[in-house]
Amino acid sequence: MKGLNCQECQPRRWLSLVAPAALAAVVLLIPSDGAIAQRRSRTARANLTVGGITFKLPRGYRLYPGQPTTDSVLMYGRDKDGIFVAVSFGDASHDPSDLVKAGLRQLYPKESESYSWKELPAPKKISKFESSATAKYGYNQNHLVKLVFHNVTVSEKNIVIGEIIEVSQGEEARRMFDESLEAISLGLCNAFVQMIFPLTKEKIDPQNPPCELIADLETSSPPKP
Repeated sequence: MKGLNCQECQPRRWLSLVAPAALAAVVLLIPSDGAIAQRRSRTARANLTVGGITFKLPRGYRLYPGQPTTDSVLMYGRDKDGIFVAVSFGDASHDPSDLVKAGLRQLYPKESESYSWKELPAPKKISKFESSATAKYGYNQNHLVKLVFHNVTVSEKNIVIGEIIEVSQGEEARRMFDESLEAISLGLCNAFVQMIFPLTKEKIDPQNPPCELIADLETSSPPKP
């Protein structure tokens, strides 16, 4: 695969925070239903098996009716976002190109598939078992999406876990792509922790949580004046 007006540019049902940065504005996208961080669920979640590895289906996501192969899976959320997982053996990791193309078709069927891709700064690693992480913007002259994926090695199997999110449309999409104004989603980080940490036996360090923001929007309240 080769000034911000966030009220107009954000996908549905996301809140936005703009943080100052030396070189670029950062838009932090947060699910407005409060689905943040590693909150305990009182209901059992379904299992899914990909390439011989059993994962828990991450909260807030459902499986697509048809799946590309037995060693990969696509899931979709409620905000025009998708999570994909692929498993391979040996040293070579799975090329997610076909999964990304399938995800774009499913998530945004009315959009042109002719996306130009632009490399972004690599996201921070979430697990000590990661070998690499990649982030890219995709722009089709109208629609801006972001692709992020992490490569993890567990028991001699390579796992690719990634996310596709809608960032913006129209003129704002062009500007964000041209100026590399980065959008950040918490969805993949939380799905990663729910799916990968049980395999690696890693624990969440409350002093240094893996995701950018740990909060409960439903119960948190502003400080008293």
